[in-house]
Amino acid sequence: MAPFAPAVVLSVALGTSLATGVVTTTPPPANTSFDYVVIGGGTTGLTVASRLSVNPAIRVLTIEAGLDNRTDPGVQSVFSFASAIGGPLDWAWKTEDGVTLDGGKTLGGSSSINGAAWTRGQDLQFDAWNQLLEPSEKSVGWGWDGPDGLFAFMKKSETFHPPDALQRSPTQGINATYDPSAHGLVGPVQASFPLHQFMAASDAGIGIKQTAFIETCGTFIGLEHGIDVNGGNPTGVWVNPLSIDPARNDNRSSSAEAYLTPVENSRPNWTVLVGHMATRILFTPSNSSGNAIQRAYAIEFSPTSSDGTDSGTRFTVQVNKEAILAAGTIQTPSLLQLSGVGPSEVLDSLDIQPVVPLEGVGRNLQEQPAIPVEVNTTVFDVNGTRLQDAMAFPNVFQLFTAGTLTNSSANVSQVISANLDSWAESEAQRGGGISKEALKSLFTVQAQTILSGKAPISEFWFFDPSFILGPDSAPATAVNTWNLLPFSRGNVSINSTNPFEKPRVRVGYFDVDFDMQVSIATLRAARRLFRSAPFSSIYTGELAPAAAVPDPTGDGGSDADWRAWILSVFSSNSHPIGTAAMMRRDIGGVVDARLKVYGTANVRVVDASIMPMQVSAHLSAPLYGIAEKAAALIAEDA
Repeated sequence: MAPFAPAVVLSVALGTSLATGVVTTTPPPANTSFDYVVIGGGTTGLTVASRLSVNPAIRVLTIEAGLDNRTDPGVQSVFSFASAIGGPLDWAWKTEDGVTLDGGKTLGGSSSINGAAWTRGQDLQFDAWNQLLEPSEKSVGWGWDGPDGLFAFMKKSETFHPPDALQRSPTQGINATYDPSAHGLVGPVQASFPLHQFMAASDAGIGIKQTAFIETCGTFIGLEHGIDVNGGNPTGVWVNPLSIDPARNDNRSSSAEAYLTPVENSRPNWTVLVGHMATRILFTPSNSSGNAIQRAYAIEFSPTSSDGTDSGTRFTVQVNKEAILAAGTIQTPSLLQLSGVGPSEVLDSLDIQPVVPLEGVGRNLQEQPAIPVEVNTTVFDVNGTRLQDAMAFPNVFQLFTAGTLTNSSANVSQVISANLDSWAESEAQRGGGISKEALKSLFTVQAQTILSGKAPISEFWFFDPSFILGPDSAPATAVNTWNLLPFSRGNVSINSTNPFEKPRVRVGYFDVDFDMQVSIATLRAARRLFRSAPFSSIYTGELAPAAAVPDPTGDGGSDADWRAWILSVFSSNSHPIGTAAMMRRDIGGVVDARLKVYGTANVRVVDASIMPMQVSAHLSAPLYGIAEKAAALIAEDA
């Protein structure tokens, strides 16, 4: 095997300081040492770094590929989140599936550009992770409940602001409800309901549409309007909080605003280097690989490249204690592979000397296809700046009863149970897992959570297109939908030893046909919902898919027409997970229950890539909980 191509390592500081305090664009002097080097200044990276740097004796470096855009109005305002998509703050990974995966390339990562939805998922989904660990690791506490459980750490991250009387109103407000026991009150991230934004200049306002949606989810699908989506049982229809700060006019509460801004001028032991990208983890030379435990001694990094070219300029910093990867589901496995940690086939093809042959790195990618249904109504937001935040989460039996031509879920359990073996075989052949047997283990646990009837299988996000498209779209209303728990698996692998060349990403949307059946049922149910009472009283017609999915008999349209339309319009939901999964090594795991990369002494992963299976939630709130727990584990091991 040939060694890595030599890089030009400079000790000259490039760039200028971006801000006072810990944030800078100037690299530390060559070979400066830090106790912890956190790779990625996004949702989880800033959380972990902030917690570790509480101790003034600990030196922490965070390396972020993007810049500090906290003062950008498009970052501050959740209403402007769509403006970042496809721009310089978006990684915009092209996939082999023909769609783009979006992710935040800025301080705060995706928490700085997302829609700010604040949901946590089903308790049993987190409990199920324990089934994928070694028996001796279950005491680490990756379930939902208990002092070491994720629910406690999610609440630790949060300061929740209860809805006031107007927000609780079902007519003038947003019909918001909450359970105090489900929330934290002293955490860094602010979570609240939007400030009175549903009051319109006439009685015909956005609150009427949202209330009609909530009520129709009950009468048509059988979903209960629950008290609090964040209590561990999200099946139902909800008005969900957002990660926004009412003290700052509902501006975004990103990880940068929550964990960095309050302390950045009082933490001289924490350096946040922006505009730079880690290019390799350097391991202590060893005479053996594969069996020996490898220790990271340094991180190599470079100024971020905007066009994918590699200048060859490299800097290094020394790692005293640990290297912590928080670069996300796409970049984390890419960096591991560039560093010699990954599948032998990938490393051999690029003549990379293996440090730890680890077959699961980059596999088990799970992502959700998003498809909307849009309609016209008789009422609309007269100001064009209103934000709706209602979501419906049906379980598999509710969905297939409401969204299939037979109006029955009688066969769904049989379909799932009878096909796990063939699904595992096909997805392993496509590179989604290390073997058929490994994927069968994952699919069995996933099927148990789905067939329990507790974990929601799809999401209906009710929104006003004026939120994204501007006031000219009124009086349109839409639901964006997605299959929350796909069985299809993809993979991420580097194409070259150039760290600035984006990796090959294959999601494999709809590889497993059951995923398509879930999407068809979800969309047909959405179409039928809008036509059902009481929403039907304000419904005036369908804008999408409209004639693209004919419905001459009024039964919701044929499977064939839905399938063709879905394949022509679906986009990425940009909630990717799973490529450095926390599970047993023999089933494709990359990290153990303490988040250490197998075969290494001091490399951890703390981001969405460690999640072994999707959860029925938006990812921000679970990821803050994961990061808070990771910080506690790291402190225990120090």
